[in-house]
Amino acid sequence: MELDIEFLLKFNEEIVTEFRNKNLGSIFAVPVKVAKGQEIARVLEAGSAHKDGKKGIRYIVPKGVEVKSLLSGKLLHHEEKSSILSAIDGFLCARGGKLDITPHMEIEGDVGRDTGNLSSESTIIIKGGVAYDYKVESGADIEVFELVEGARLQAKGNVSLRGGVTGENKALITAGKNINVSFAQHCHMEAMGSIIVDGSLIDCDLSAGDKVVVSGVSALVGGVTRSRNGISVSKIGSEGGAATEVVIGYNPFYKIRHAEFERYCKEIAKKLAKAEKDAQFAARGLSLIIQYNPDDPMSCLMSMSDIARTKEDLQLDKSKKESYRRLGAALLSTVYLREVVRELESGERKAPDDKGNAKACLKVGRIAHPGVKISILDYSTTIDREYEMVKFVIQKDRICAVNL
Repeated sequence: MELDIEFLLKFNEEIVTEFRNKNLGSIFAVPVKVAKGQEIARVLEAGSAHKDGKKGIRYIVPKGVEVKSLLSGKLLHHEEKSSILSAIDGFLCARGGKLDITPHMEIEGDVGRDTGNLSSESTIIIKGGVAYDYKVESGADIEVFELVEGARLQAKGNVSLRGGVTGENKALITAGKNINVSFAQHCHMEAMGSIIVDGSLIDCDLSAGDKVVVSGVSALVGGVTRSRNGISVSKIGSEGGAATEVVIGYNPFYKIRHAEFERYCKEIAKKLAKAEKDAQFAARGLSLIIQYNPDDPMSCLMSMSDIARTKEDLQLDKSKKESYRRLGAALLSTVYLREVVRELESGERKAPDDKGNAKACLKVGRIAHPGVKISILDYSTTIDREYEMVKFVIQKDRICAVNL
């Protein structure tokens, strides 16, 4: 008897599409998240429709092939119910001509038109590359085996780019932990931890909460590299004087957070002024009922609560009822926002602070070319000649070159 497999999952609302004489990978360009015990497909007699009328993607089982031979050990064939069930939590995919379930989202090829943008709370492993202008977001780690071109990758954990990254300054790689990359050109990278590079860094904008390490004999040329705890590189700058800058000592993300905090403070002040103005305006229409004191909004709220509790019908017309409602809302906002302002003024809520790392340094294993600008904490200098095997540190309130 010839059989078909009808996949359910996210395909339930789609028109049946038949995959004849194609491999299973044609169906699962993007793995699908499944739970243990979940029915992921049904086995039907060839050409028949399922009795409940659900629609899915139909895979035509090749003649003479048993359904069991298409399933890995992580999938169960319930022959009595003609169902295929997931044996574990994970991601349904097709590998080696069989249906399989992996613990992480694994993409066998490239991320591009066939897959679209990817987003998962799980680790994402991409066996190919990532095409220009696509996005990959993970609540854990991201690993890419081939080249990332002008794409945006964001992970709460680590990012590993075995094939490197490039992209006309359009590529943005961010990691909640560390970034490991084989090489990088014309891109932005931000890591709360460290950025470790096996090859060269060319015209990149880098920020690391810990350190930046360019291993081997590779060079850091052009762009801006920021790190709290130091930068280690074999060669920096170029004979042609490419504009190269390093900024060391402060956590580069603290300035961003400080600016965000300042915007937050201004927004709180703006909201408080509006709430106080709204309360004052609403109270005008209730002067005979509510004694509004702008210096003591809590007392006014308590008074409103007492009135509402003791007088079920306030005999208010429509306009006064609206004023009563607006006054209550404005007073609640005023009380809350004044407490926030008090916390800001007392320092209970304050901007993130970074006193800096005075021991941070730029370590150059081979050559530092002239023209490289170095900033360590609040001190800056520009290399005026070529140095070999040197580190730049703060000594006697200035940046000095010390032989390794």
